[in-house]
Amino acid sequence: MNYEFKAILHQASNTNRWYIEIPYKLAQEIQRKEKKGILKYTLALDGYPTKEAKLLRGSLHLMLEVPQDVAQLIGKQPGDELFISLKNGA
Repeated sequence: MNYEFKAILHQASNTNRWYIEIPYKLAQEIQRKEKKGILKYTLALDGYPTKEAKLLRGSLHLMLEVPQDVAQLIGKQPGDELFISLKNGA
C-alpha cells in the first residue's frame, strides 16, 4: 500500500530524535491491514527519498522517526510541515 499525507515534524523531549505522528484515520487503516509490531516502508520527505522507514506503534497512534540529517538537508526543522510518502515493502 502507498500512503501520502502532510504532517508536522516534532522533536522528542530530552532527545535529538525527530518524528511525525501518522494522522489518526490513516493510522487506523494501516493497523487494520498490518498486524506486525514494526511496519517497514520506503519513505520520501517532500519528495526526497530516504532509507527504510519503520512505523512504531504508540499507545494511541503510529509514529514515524524522521532522519534528522535528511530533514535538515531539505530545510526542515521541528514545527515545519512535511509532505510524507510511504510505500509498503521496504
